Amino acid sequence: IGDFPVQYELEGVPVFEDEYSLAQIVAVDSLIFITTDRRETLFHVYNKHGEKKSAFGRIGRGPNEFVRTFAIEDVIQGDSATRAFMLDEIKRELVVINMTTSVESNSLNVEERIPLPEKLAGAMDFLSVTQQKFIGVYDDHFHKKHDKRRGGFYYHQETDSIEFFDLLNVE
Repeated sequence: IGDFPVQYELEGVPVFEDEYSLAQIVAVDSLIFITTDRRETLFHVYNKHGEKKSAFGRIGRGPNEFVRTFAIEDVIQGDSATRAFMLDEIKRELVVINMTTSVESNSLNVEERIPLPEKLAGAMDFLSVTQQKFIGVYDDHFHKKHDKRRGGFYYHQETDSIEFFDLLNVE
């Protein structure tokens, strides 16, 4: 057995101590978006100095509520607003949230709910290429659609068409 590498002890500062049940942390420009599993508020927004700016969104069954916490799939900064895309696997839709107006009003502002075709029920990840075109990863292994399809896809919302393609690292 050879020499072992030098050990280092990491030092850190606790952050977001008031938050619990963290599901995801996403940094966008000067803001930090945290999704949680808390029923009363799903999204917590901080500035880059760790100061809380806003909290919004709820778990529930009402309008603009989510049945459970979903991860933010992608965030796009436009000229007038920052938009977050969340994949609601239960309702099989991509939810577009205007984060700019949601932060300003402390209230969830869902701009659009994009229904997804049945063939994308095994979708795992979505990224926005344009406002109407998305790319993602599909894997039957997890969702048991029994179509044996694995790899990536392009989804064109305007034409409701899907192009599947192989990914070299998915077998």
